[in-house]
Amino acid sequence: MRNPLKIKNRLIVSIANIWVYAWFARVVMRHIRTCGEIPNPANPKTVNDKFLWRKVFDRNPDFVGLSDKLECKQIAKDKCKDIVLPKVLWVGRDAADIPVQHLQGDVMVKATHGSGFCFPVFGGKYDREALLAETEVWLNTRYGRTHWEWGYFGLKPQLYVEELILDEYGGYGTTEAKVYVYCGKIELITMIYDRHLGSAAAVLHGDWTPSTIANQIGAKSADRPLPSNRQAIEKVALQLCDGLDHMRCDLYLVGSRIFFGEYTVYNQGGYLMLDDDAKLRDTQGASWDIRQSWFLSNPQSGLEAIYARALLDLLDSTETA
Repeated sequence: MRNPLKIKNRLIVSIANIWVYAWFARVVMRHIRTCGEIPNPANPKTVNDKFLWRKVFDRNPDFVGLSDKLECKQIAKDKCKDIVLPKVLWVGRDAADIPVQHLQGDVMVKATHGSGFCFPVFGGKYDREALLAETEVWLNTRYGRTHWEWGYFGLKPQLYVEELILDEYGGYGTTEAKVYVYCGKIELITMIYDRHLGSAAAVLHGDWTPSTIANQIGAKSADRPLPSNRQAIEKVALQLCDGLDHMRCDLYLVGSRIFFGEYTVYNQGGYLMLDDDAKLRDTQGASWDIRQSWFLSNPQSGLEAIYARALLDLLDSTETA
């Protein structure tokens, strides 16, 4: 016998899908062009559909602080007392106001309100005009609109100077680990070696075994020994991402010390191109249980409440089937 409630829930979710396609047409079309697939944003199953769902529906207020490159440092420290934070030397709105002494060593000038806003200074050598011009562009950029990364929308643009994390020998061969955590489980690790020397990278499964995926970040592939402190890295990453249905945390590894880099709410604009490794692709979607998201674990109101109840019922029925 057909279940009238299930039919009703499917109808509600279908209507929500139509609404997403109509109201967020530009975002949906960009998703199609980027991923090469027709999304199901209102009842997502794949990891990329869940990123699109997060953009449209899951307005977790914590995403704002997690997206702010300064505020997220305190969030990280609150979650993981053992994490080491790079020293912040200056905060302001105009790069011309940065004290000269803060640009004499190895530092990174960054902006708080977007991704990729980084200007490295190595050994006090830099082009001042280039620094002023680039930071002005950052401050005038309303970051996040292109891919609808709404967590960035309300951020106040600021600049800051942060110490550059060097390797254990005081050089620029820094190692970075980008750790993808889904509902308390690590499913993907991207290791980036020689961070400031041209970069080489390795893409790994959550158990640290190599993936067959082509390198997404454009760096040459690396065949390096795995970190000896893998358990410590895992512990830190799980603490940093505790309570979040999905988050990427970036860590700098210097010997046995683990520095916090940043959180990423919408990986690469909200896309994970993993088709070259079906196992890796499927584990990301399967481990991301959106029932643990803010939207589905907190009371909603109005039409959102109707949709949330319908989606939860469908997800629960799928789980028990």
